[in-house]
Amino acid sequence: MYTVIDVEAGKSAYVQYVITVVAADINNAIRFNLLKDNRQQ
Repeated sequence: MYTVIDVEAGKSAYVQYVITVVAADINNAIRFNLLKDNRQQ
């Protein structure tokens, strides 16, 4: 029983980590594109 709980907890922690990393990447990309657009104007 403990192993199943540990695996589930590990999975949810990993999923949250991946979501955080992806969200950070998207934010950086959006900021970078906004800076590029501002320079072009």
